[in-house]
Amino acid sequence: MGYSTGGFCAAKLALQYPRLYGAAVSLSGYFAPTSPLLTRSPQLGQQDSPLVLIRHKHPVALLLAASRQDPGTVNQIQAMAAAAQPPTRLFTYIVPKGGHNTQVWSAMLPTAYQWLTRQLGNPTR
Repeated sequence: MGYSTGGFCAAKLALQYPRLYGAAVSLSGYFAPTSPLLTRSPQLGQQDSPLVLIRHKHPVALLLAASRQDPGTVNQIQAMAAAAQPPTRLFTYIVPKGGHNTQVWSAMLPTAYQWLTRQLGNPTR
C-alpha cells in the first residue's frame, strides 16, 4: 500500500511480481512514470508503467483510491480500469472531496485496510 508515488510503486510491484504480491492498494497514485530517470528511455518507461503492466493479465487484486478534487489521479484510475482484464481484479474507491494530501489518505486507511484484509485472507504461515 502506498500513497501518491508510493501508490505507483504498490501497483507496479503487484503487477510486476504477482507471485509475491496478491493485492495492492494505491491511494491517490498515478500509473504512468513521470521521473526523468524512466521517461528518458521509452523501454524503461514501458517496463515500469502500471498502465502497461496491467495489460499482462496478472492474478492480482488492486484497490485504486482517489479524491474527485484530485482529477489527475481519478483520470489515472479510469485509464487503469479501462486496461484491466481478468484475472486482474480492480476495485475503485473515490471520495468526493479532499485533494491530494495526507488528510485524505488517512481518512481512506480504514477502508483500505478492510479491503486488503479481505483480499489476503488469513495467512497460514
